[in-house]
Amino acid sequence: MSEEGDSAKNSFGLLYWPGNATLCTRALYLFLSDYRKAFDYLFFVVHLAGRADEVRTSAAKTLYEISDDDEKKKKYEETIKSPDVMIKQWGGYAGGSVAQIG
Repeated sequence: MSEEGDSAKNSFGLLYWPGNATLCTRALYLFLSDYRKAFDYLFFVVHLAGRADEVRTSAAKTLYEISDDDEKKKKYEETIKSPDVMIKQWGGYAGGSVAQIG
């Protein structure tokens, strides 16, 4: 094991601090260090999908308030009622449903 892993070991001898931020087992520490870049990309994509949903909903609310066209207002209402379209679509690609956090 590397010096970094040895110095991060707690008194139980089972837990490690990857990047000095998250407590985990040695096996998870080694896994994360090997696949860190892949996880970074995964979380980046999830974050982008979440932000896209937030911006989409915010824009629909604003456009709903200023719109005079009833047909467009109906479209904006549908968008406001389903604010997590991108996350759900990403969940479909991931092979399952994605639980909403927060």
